[in-house]
Amino acid sequence: ASATPRPALPARPSGHFTIPTAVAVVPAAPRRRPAVEGGFDFFGTQKGAAAIEDVQNEDLADVVGQEALALHKAESEARFKPADEDARGIGQVIDLTAHDETEQIDVQGLRSAVS
Repeated sequence: ASATPRPALPARPSGHFTIPTAVAVVPAAPRRRPAVEGGFDFFGTQKGAAAIEDVQNEDLADVVGQEALALHKAESEARFKPADEDARGIGQVIDLTAHDETEQIDVQGLRSAVS
């Protein structure tokens, strides 16, 4: 049998590991995502004008009271006739004693106990 000569392998240095050379890698192109339509309305800019006015009127009623808000709305209408001073109660004294819920305290007993 005839021996065919094998091609000689390149000689590797003994005791060392071969490290592949560094290669520049191009980063992958970012995927395009569709923009989100709608979503959370943080500042309330997408509400209708009537909804915004209702909320503002409710907040105003919390501050000035329902009666003052109703009077303001009536005054802002075109066919509003201003009430005279007797109807508005200007200059009248209203006695609120019947609605007073404060508790009466016997002050004489407290004063005699202190002295």
